[in-house]
Amino acid sequence: MMLLAALVMTAYAQKARPTTANYIKACEAIDSSDYEVAYPLLLEELKIRPKDGYVWKKISEVYISQYEIDSAMIALNNAITYLPKKEKEEIAGAYSTRSVINFLSENYDDAMTDCTALQQLTPEDETSYYIKAAIYKNQEKYAESDAELKKLLNIYGVNKVDAYSALASNAMERGDYAQALTYCDQAYELDQTSLGILTTRSKAHLGLNHEKEAINDAILACKYDNEDEDGFSHLTQLANDDSRRSTVIARIKKELETTDRPAYWNRALYSIYHETPNKAEALRYLIRSYKAEPNFATARNLYSELADAKLNQEAYHFSNQLLQLCDDDDEEERMALRIHRCDLLSNEGKTQEAIDTLNALREQMDSKALVDIRSAYMLLNDKKPEEAIQYMKKVDDSDYKTDSYWGMMARMYKMTGQQDCLWLCSELSRYHTTDLAQTLYSYALNGDKEQTLKVMREKAENFNDSEDEEDEETVKPEMSDKEVESVIAENMESPYDLACIYALINEKEKAIDYLTQALKNGWKDFKHIENDTDLDNIRGEASFISTVKMYQSMAEKEKQEMRDIYQEEMPN
Repeated sequence: MMLLAALVMTAYAQKARPTTANYIKACEAIDSSDYEVAYPLLLEELKIRPKDGYVWKKISEVYISQYEIDSAMIALNNAITYLPKKEKEEIAGAYSTRSVINFLSENYDDAMTDCTALQQLTPEDETSYYIKAAIYKNQEKYAESDAELKKLLNIYGVNKVDAYSALASNAMERGDYAQALTYCDQAYELDQTSLGILTTRSKAHLGLNHEKEAINDAILACKYDNEDEDGFSHLTQLANDDSRRSTVIARIKKELETTDRPAYWNRALYSIYHETPNKAEALRYLIRSYKAEPNFATARNLYSELADAKLNQEAYHFSNQLLQLCDDDDEEERMALRIHRCDLLSNEGKTQEAIDTLNALREQMDSKALVDIRSAYMLLNDKKPEEAIQYMKKVDDSDYKTDSYWGMMARMYKMTGQQDCLWLCSELSRYHTTDLAQTLYSYALNGDKEQTLKVMREKAENFNDSEDEEDEETVKPEMSDKEVESVIAENMESPYDLACIYALINEKEKAIDYLTQALKNGWKDFKHIENDTDLDNIRGEASFISTVKMYQSMAEKEKQEMRDIYQEEMPN
């Protein structure tokens, strides 16, 4: 796509024959990308000479610059119609541009027609061959696609690297890895620094089970990859395979011995370890990447990792560095960080200090409601519903009285035993939401098992119907309870939400099953589990106690490992 865009710009760079003063001024304006000046000048020309193909071609450039594609196509059609037949180069430029637009708009028949006309006018024009090759490739006509690309190799001055790369891509598409490798080698002889060639050759080697060569090419590709783009992504994908992960890691560590880009390679190791259970090593290399190249993006990532691991003290300490790196003009980011620091204090049991800090920020915040809701949530997690309710009642901004607001209120009133208020807030929560979890929660919080299961079935059937909407005439059998549960689980954002819903309606076994699933998926907020009254119905169950204890023990071990690494890598 980038190549095609470049070809369009090349076509536009051709100098058109000057005519009147307005036309000359318009051309100069377009050369300076001043399309607002060029447009009225060209319109004046069209009033005088509505059949001037040169003017139509120039005004098409203006339309394309403004992404007015329909108008650009009309202008190009007129340019092709009215340009003098002797002006083959001008007409070819119009055909070239129109073929690109048709191709990108997936008007493949029209694009093919334009390309054929273009090849007849200027056989040396690269655009037509690439477009025809791409269309044939989309149609899985690889022989025809290859034929168009091979024609490029015989054109003087053509970029043969791109042609060989496209041929290699075709071979990869049809699974002919040996042929793809041959084309990649031919391209590599011409350009040994191309990220695309090296990445494709690595994939070809992988298809032929040449693991060592695949990794070597991936490493080479990364050397020419300035950001986390194709080379970086491909290398980390190679490491996703358990059988080759250690080899990839060893090669990256070897690069680290001599590289002048330690931040890059440490970030690669972080990305690889992050996809494994070894979160401690992931943290190690993220810290090293940050130390090698301190910047806000990496610091933000490191802060998030510490906070997610519930290393609250370490995250709070590191947030000071993050604040220093934050752009002074980005007050929104700075405020969000200050608020999140209050969450860290609350997580460490310093709820009152967190609330006091929030209140100190009140006057600097656009909405005071956020302070009150955040404070209420902290008190709710500390099982102080009466105090939490008082904060929630301060909120007078209707924009914040959403489904989650009323859901929180309902939960608080349940904890205080105020059933009438609980029922009202549940109704309001349901009225304001389309979210599946919040809807089911609003019924379950009232202990209404029958209605919760009924709505659960209705929602599941709606999901099922929307998936099979093309087959409306078929009478579908009634969904079983197991199917209903499966569909709801698939459409629920987190298994933890479903665990709470089932616990509230006293479906103990299912509640524990989904809580276990949430823990397996990485849920680590054990303080929340401990204080969450939604789980009270299952809290005394032996399976609940043993499951939470096991995962909490694992989490604490991992947390200590991560804390040790943080202190080792960042002792100050």
